[in-house]
Amino acid sequence: MPDRRPGIAGLSSAEAAERLREYGPNALASERPVGRAVVLWNQLKSPLQLLLLFAVGAAAASGEWLDATIVVVIVVSSVGLGYVREYRAQRALEELRSRVQSKARR
Repeated sequence: MPDRRPGIAGLSSAEAAERLREYGPNALASERPVGRAVVLWNQLKSPLQLLLLFAVGAAAASGEWLDATIVVVIVVSSVGLGYVREYRAQRALEELRSRVQSKARR
């Protein structure tokens, strides 16, 4: 006979234990926060940024200093904006995770 209490619907203790063993706890996976340097590096290593940095090198090598300067400004602006957006998004995600209730009420 299942060990359910009268008036309460749900899994039996044996079924709950089996599902816990098979699937693990019903909890969000917690990830270690990504540091600022990693966020910046992720912005710099994007293919578009690498292509633009190559263009800076090519422009500088050919003596086109104005073109190289303009592309550097574009790279710095792009990386800066991407960094700010990604960092703020990570902070918002951490805030949401801290607000998630981990206990259910009857």
